[in-house]
Amino acid sequence: MPPLRDPVALARLRARLEELGFTPAGVRELFGPNAAPPRLQADRALSVRRLPAGEPVSLAVSLFLLDLPVPAAAAERALSPDLERLGLADRDGDELRARVQLAPHEGLLLASDRLGALEEPDASPDHVAGVSPTSITLASLTVRRQVDAALDVGTGCGVQALLAGSHARTVLGTDINPRALAFAAFNAVLNDVANVAWHEGHLFDAVERLRFDLVVCNPPFVVSPDTRYAFRDSDLPADEVSRRLVRGVPAHLAEGGFAHVLCNWGRRAGEGWEDEPRRWVEASGCDALLLHHRSDEPLAYAASWLQLVRAGDPSGYPAALDRWLRLYREQGYEALEYGTVTLRRRSGASWVRAEELSPEAIGPSGAAVEGLFAARDFLAGLGHERALLVQIFSLADHRLEQVERRQEGRSVSEPARLLLEGGLPFAGTIDGPGLEVLSRVDGRRRVGAILEEVSDALGLDRDAFTAVVLPIVRRLVELGFLVPARPESRP
Repeated sequence: MPPLRDPVALARLRARLEELGFTPAGVRELFGPNAAPPRLQADRALSVRRLPAGEPVSLAVSLFLLDLPVPAAAAERALSPDLERLGLADRDGDELRARVQLAPHEGLLLASDRLGALEEPDASPDHVAGVSPTSITLASLTVRRQVDAALDVGTGCGVQALLAGSHARTVLGTDINPRALAFAAFNAVLNDVANVAWHEGHLFDAVERLRFDLVVCNPPFVVSPDTRYAFRDSDLPADEVSRRLVRGVPAHLAEGGFAHVLCNWGRRAGEGWEDEPRRWVEASGCDALLLHHRSDEPLAYAASWLQLVRAGDPSGYPAALDRWLRLYREQGYEALEYGTVTLRRRSGASWVRAEELSPEAIGPSGAAVEGLFAARDFLAGLGHERALLVQIFSLADHRLEQVERRQEGRSVSEPARLLLEGGLPFAGTIDGPGLEVLSRVDGRRRVGAILEEVSDALGLDRDAFTAVVLPIVRRLVELGFLVPARPESRP
């Protein structure tokens, strides 16, 4: 069962853990940036050897993040005497063993089922997952504006709902799993978040006819033939749960509201990764940003998800692989795709944009996501590409990587690589003339004047140079490298 909700004792525990450095920053200092519990537990021996010997924080990390037994007396003295009473740990002789995973994340402390419970033969179908790489990706991409009402569909342990509580007046978290809702309610008490309510329901059943300014969703999106685990498997065939969520969310978005949905889907022969989600967002009444994170071939995809539970049923693993692969053959999938669909409800003609973006490099980027929508609005408002010539831009923070190589006794410059820093880590290449243009962008001069100056300096025809470079300027605006100057900053 989820732990006991005792606000006073939980406040003491949280304060003590923060004092010890059991925080996101403290865990990153010990293990580096990729310190989600699944990664730490993948090699416990390595993780243990990174812990400072004799420090109380090592007891907390070992017990709650690494799922290792710790000396009971030392843990009760250093962390809290209430660990057993609160249902966070069980005594086993002279040791304490965690009953839950407790993970710090973005100013929160989040309880969930132990990841190791999935390795046990009697692993519960209603297992509640904790902080994971996918939940971190979703949280990083979420637009964090002050809003009136937010919705978290498939809330699990409540991480997205509790994060939304910091910038939404009210938040509703829904889930089909009662144990998940119990964990989420516990986490609300643990983190002293009082503006979140929890409702049981499938997909949008609990919010019929309600609209929200923000919707986030980390559903059981795995393309699976099974219905074994609530956190992984939906009760819908193939990739239907992702399709239904993306198609259903516009009806629950207020005008101008944003939705972020993590998705998996199958790709068939002859199609691009974006073809399937493009069909989902057609006639949605929303602008859509499709971010593609990763492609897996069917066998690798099945193995990666079955690895979570393989230890609990090693003899059943080969048959499970065959069962999953049979589904993919029947569906005609040649690859399984990972991505995020972001929608913005807006009256008028809508647009769809598709971009590739690896999740490993994504930091907090809600403002950058909002900036992508603003950039598209800006470009649409220009009417035609040549209107860029009278615009003034500044350069966003970026890194420029230039490679020179020796070839036949002379130096040859390769196209430079531009990498956006902060927010969404888009990258692209740009050649010498393009670099000359970028080097002159200063937030004061119009694009047309810069292009004339560069074409004259290089001895190129102005019109021909402009025709080649304007599409590049447009693309740099789309990706966020070029930011329109505010009216008050113009000369």
